[in-house]
Amino acid sequence: MRIIDWLKEYRATKEREKWVGVLAAACFSSPFPPASTILELSKLGLWFLPKSPPELLLKAKTPRFKELVEECKVAQLAGRKDSIKALAERYMDDLKNSLAALDIHVVSFSEILGWLGLFAPLFFLCSVIFIPLEQVKIFILVSLAASILISLVFFAGKTPREFSLPSPPLYSFLSFLITPIGYLLGLPLTISLLIASIPSAVFLLFYQRKLMEYIDLAEKICSRASSTMITPIILPKNFKPRDILSSEFWGFAGILLKSLYLILTYGSEKYFENANRILEFFRQYRFYMNRFREKATAMYFYALIFVAIAGLSIAWTYTMYIELSQITTPTGKYFNISIPRVKDLENLIDATLAAVSLSFSLAVAVSKDGNPLYFPLYIPLLLAIEYCVFYIGVNYIKLV
Repeated sequence: MRIIDWLKEYRATKEREKWVGVLAAACFSSPFPPASTILELSKLGLWFLPKSPPELLLKAKTPRFKELVEECKVAQLAGRKDSIKALAERYMDDLKNSLAALDIHVVSFSEILGWLGLFAPLFFLCSVIFIPLEQVKIFILVSLAASILISLVFFAGKTPREFSLPSPPLYSFLSFLITPIGYLLGLPLTISLLIASIPSAVFLLFYQRKLMEYIDLAEKICSRASSTMITPIILPKNFKPRDILSSEFWGFAGILLKSLYLILTYGSEKYFENANRILEFFRQYRFYMNRFREKATAMYFYALIFVAIAGLSIAWTYTMYIELSQITTPTGKYFNISIPRVKDLENLIDATLAAVSLSFSLAVAVSKDGNPLYFPLYIPLLLAIEYCVFYIGVNYIKLV
């Protein structure tokens, strides 16, 4: 139980650090004093926030959340929320800086992943006539594992945590159980993985669209609330006031809607001022999230180009070995040259093609969605392009 409690507290700590900027915006826009706003938001479903004043002080250990609590104290002593506003705007500026630096990160990351995920496996494939095949398998596995690890670590620190999508349900990955079945039935690993990934990709596509639709709906509610106090006009049809507290409203939208709920429920003489603050912060977060996702999409195009090059290069290497395997004359006693069996080489190339696409799909998911679990969205097209280019290369490109 201690381990479970520790893991739960660790997750809560990470969530508090993640949402400090949005919490500052919510505190600035709320009719309540800043510290009271944090406690009220906890009651409205933000499970990671402290539930009492003593707990609020006790949980203020990490740098960002501690700073928020300190600014809440200052604001309540001064009777003004200027310091809270400055904190919220500073974190907004951090998002702007992250967006400005994204282009550099995408280019540098593509170069790193290209070397580890493409050129290193290709180099080792070209070395199988000099190095035992089992060692080549290990080298390729290490280089691809390194590319996957770097893709997870590199962009995990570059993607703003405020824009990371919530994890999809586990059942969205059930279709991947088809992969070993297809492989056992004699299908290549790449084809088995491609077939298995398509249902998951379709599900995640609609799931992601649904997430974005809730962002649209939340913005519409905030926009209406900024111009009227009449709840039936503010809320969509068949919506009750407490429906805006639903967990369907994720991320910054969920936090800002909970702050709006406080405004709608308790009201204040500054209703319109506070509601407009919510709308202003919401639109800024929405704008930067959209811009970030648009820029991060460039990583997907880089990945498509790299896997196409990988498919063509591996096809050339494979064709070369087929030609060499037909040479029956000795190559000379001073050369330790061993041409691997075509069947063994086919299995190695099949696994390499699948692993290259997997590493790039993870990289795109981390960079664009802030969550590696969205990799099935990108792997079908990556695999399809890579395998098609490989197939065309093997069948229609002749060695000169």
